[in-house]
Amino acid sequence: MRAGILCMVAATALWGIIPILVKIVLKTIDPFSLSFLRLFQGAVVLLLLYRIRGGQWRALFQKNRWLLIGGIGTSINYALFTVGLNFTTAGAGVLVVQIQVVTLAVLAALFLGERLTAFKIAGMVAVICGVVFVVLPQSTLGGMFGSQYTLGNAMMFVSGMGWGVYALANKTLSRQMGSFHILIPILGIGTLVTGAVAATQFELKAAISVKALAAIVVLGTLCTGGAFYLLSEGLKRLSAALAGTITTASKSTTPPPVRIRDVCSYSIDHWRYSRHGIL
Repeated sequence: MRAGILCMVAATALWGIIPILVKIVLKTIDPFSLSFLRLFQGAVVLLLLYRIRGGQWRALFQKNRWLLIGGIGTSINYALFTVGLNFTTAGAGVLVVQIQVVTLAVLAALFLGERLTAFKIAGMVAVICGVVFVVLPQSTLGGMFGSQYTLGNAMMFVSGMGWGVYALANKTLSRQMGSFHILIPILGIGTLVTGAVAATQFELKAAISVKALAAIVVLGTLCTGGAFYLLSEGLKRLSAALAGTITTASKSTTPPPVRIRDVCSYSIDHWRYSRHGIL
C-alpha cells in the first residue's frame, strides 16, 4: 500500500503544474492540438521504456473492451480539460475536475464490487460540496468563479467524469495486465481520437516560443507519460476510493489561480484564494 500511495502522490505532484503549463501553451496553439501532442508524447515515452525493458510488440495488441473504454475516457478527459481552461481559471478548473473522485468511486462500486462505506460517502459528499461551491458564482472570490466561467467549469466537470471512466478501465485491467500493456494502447487510442479532431481544428495563434515548447515537452513526457505510469501503479495497489481521494491533493500543489488573459502575472492577493477549496 505504501508504494501505491507514493505513486499517487508523485502523480498528483506532476498534475499540479499542468493548468499553468496548459495556459502558457494555449497562447500559441489550439486546445485539440495540445491534447494530441500530450497523448502522443506520453505514448512514445512509455513505448520507449517498454522496449528498453525488453517488451514485445505482439503483447501490446490485445482485444479487450476496457482498453477502448479507457482510451475514450482519456480522450474526453484531455480534450475537455484543455478546452475548458480557455473558459475558466486554472484554480477553478483544478477544483471542479475533482468530480473524478466521485465518478471513480461510484463506478468501482458498480463494476468492481468495492464497498461504499460511510467514510467514503462522506468524502464524496465533501467533493460534491466543493464542486458546487466553485461552479456557483462567488462574489467573495473577486469574480474569479463568476458566471462567465460557467461553460469552462462545466467542461472541467465532464472532463473529470472522463478521467473516472479511464481510471476504472485501468484498475479493471490491472488485474490481468501490466501498466505498459494497459497504458500504451489506451494512450494510442487517445492519440488517434484527439489527432483526428486536431487535424480539423489546428490553429497556430503565434510563433512557438522556447517557453511554450518546453511546456509542451514537459506536459507530454512527465505530466502525461510519467504521471500515467505512476497513476497506473497506484491504482493497482490501492482501492479506487483511496486512489481517487489522493488525487484531490492536486489542488494544493497547483500555483495560485490564473486569469485567462494573464498567464504569468500574479498578485499577492491571488494566494489567498487557494485556501478556499473545500475539496
